[in-house]
Amino acid sequence: MKNREKIKYNQVFTFLYSKREGTPAAKIQDNTPKEEIQARFDMLVDLVQKNAYELNCKDLDKEVDVLVEGISKRDPNIYEAKSPKNQTVHFEKLDSNVNLIGKIVRVKISDVKTWYLFGKLV
Repeated sequence: MKNREKIKYNQVFTFLYSKREGTPAAKIQDNTPKEEIQARFDMLVDLVQKNAYELNCKDLDKEVDVLVEGISKRDPNIYEAKSPKNQTVHFEKLDSNVNLIGKIVRVKISDVKTWYLFGKLV
């Protein structure tokens, strides 16, 4: 197993480096071909996606306490929440008269995606 596969990150903040004029790094010469930089970036993104999905699969059919952060931007009938592992969890609003934002609720995970879990309020 290679070192990059041992840690199993499920989230990373990535970007391709670009020089910023006026910074010390702008003076550094880098002879790495753009194709190699892009290939390394793509390899990292692929690895993190694989790890995120595998780690999310471990929570399928489990009940998880989540902090409700708000309403989905795509669907006003779906809450967005965060698990203790910082996973995004979506679940349906059962009663439009009850506001769960800011509350900790229990959700049973019924579906797993790479970047989020979907479940039902317990």
